[in-house]
Amino acid sequence: MSRVRMIAGCAAGVSLAVLCLHSEARAHGCSSASAWEGISSNILEQSCFTGCHGSSGNGGMPVSINTDDGWYAALVNRPPVNTAASGVGKLRVDPTRAWNSYVVDKLMGDLKFGEGNPMPNLSTGYVYQCPGGVEKIKAWILAGAPECGAVDGDPSPDPALVVCDLNQPAPSPPAPPSDGVQLVGTPFTVDRPARGGKQVTTLPVGTAPTCDNTQQQCFITGIDITASAGTEYVTVAHAGESAPIAVARGASLSLTLGDVAAGVPVLPNQQLEIQQWIRNDYWVGPAPYTNTTTGSVYVNVHLASAVANQAQPLRDDAGSQALVVPPQSYGATAGVWLPTALAGSAKVGIWADPRALETELVDAEGQTLADGPTVAQGYTTVAGGPIAYGCVHANGWVPNGVASVGSNGSNWMLNDLTGPVDLSSPLKWGCEETANVPPGLSGLAGGGPATFCASSSESPNSTNDCAAVPGTQRCRPANLVYGDGVDDGRCSLVGLSW
Repeated sequence: MSRVRMIAGCAAGVSLAVLCLHSEARAHGCSSASAWEGISSNILEQSCFTGCHGSSGNGGMPVSINTDDGWYAALVNRPPVNTAASGVGKLRVDPTRAWNSYVVDKLMGDLKFGEGNPMPNLSTGYVYQCPGGVEKIKAWILAGAPECGAVDGDPSPDPALVVCDLNQPAPSPPAPPSDGVQLVGTPFTVDRPARGGKQVTTLPVGTAPTCDNTQQQCFITGIDITASAGTEYVTVAHAGESAPIAVARGASLSLTLGDVAAGVPVLPNQQLEIQQWIRNDYWVGPAPYTNTTTGSVYVNVHLASAVANQAQPLRDDAGSQALVVPPQSYGATAGVWLPTALAGSAKVGIWADPRALETELVDAEGQTLADGPTVAQGYTTVAGGPIAYGCVHANGWVPNGVASVGSNGSNWMLNDLTGPVDLSSPLKWGCEETANVPPGLSGLAGGGPATFCASSSESPNSTNDCAAVPGTQRCRPANLVYGDGVDDGRCSLVGLSW
């Protein structure tokens, strides 16, 4: 698998680094049990080979040999034979991108018009029989589809086990911190047809053994987040302030400031605001979509009565909200954090959505601090600003005659903004407001993100995700724009400075 990094832009004299191409070698001969072994042996080899995907089966993906190697070769980085799925850049298994992996859509029964039937055949999808098995596959894909080793988020790390409980697992409350307090977000439930939801909880920091913020100023020296499955983001901020103290991409985060002797001040009686976004595509049920996903979150706040350095949230995401990426294209957005006063140090990261192909942080000297598909989980400690950041989003891929490697090619030149990108990218789908006009307008243009849809039918007369949305009620390719939702193209710098 190769990866492309591009120049996303430059501002205040800080450039966002250069094009680079590299490949990642696959490991062979695993020394211990692996997540892939459990998927192959207990799901694919037992349930999918006979009758469908064996060499004489009727499935569209014949597997030559019913072994770990045979299934891996047939799935990973391979385009599907289904033209509707391959035509929007999907792969059977797209490493790190479960949302662009056709096998996940088939198992979930979450298919667009023309993309065929769910797996197993004559079912509504494997997820209705064994949601834990689908979660196991998704966790493996998000980890890069490795041939060896365990992966984070696997609901059944033992390769011999596959969890088929139909209920959404409840998170286990972590132990409260000995040097602080535990805040609990308000639980909430998202019902289908809604695909996502958000809950805001405002809570007092309370009394801790180290300090009582009702009587004196305290300092946050660390934040640990534990959230329910299905969580896309969690943010923690001072109540009433837009700049977050910490952002978790996914269900967990551990942010420590004690290692740099810094803390975020909390004034007496000041409250903290917890925001949690969840996506309702876990443990789904067939039409009429009666399933629900419940959001819950625990935030352990570590406190101190005094610190050497007072940290403040970064308060600049200039440029990020200009993101507009039409269907079957890609674009970049970027910005620079300029401290209002000379900052000695900072912890910085990028709050990027799942459709960001690349994100990058560059320091004042032009040196790359961190880059990758998403620099969203965790923070990098750097000398103070300015700090440049940028994201590259692809809203479906753009084929042309230059493409030569894989389904999308890799001959993408810096100045060729209509050429192919070498990574398959998900296509944003939304409910069409005006016939033949891609849904979703930039917030700066007076519009907003499209209502996300994932229906297997575009018929306005059928029950689908757009049935209650004004417009044509068709599910169509949509513009990817910056917005406050689990399926929007956000790109913002987050972090703390002191």
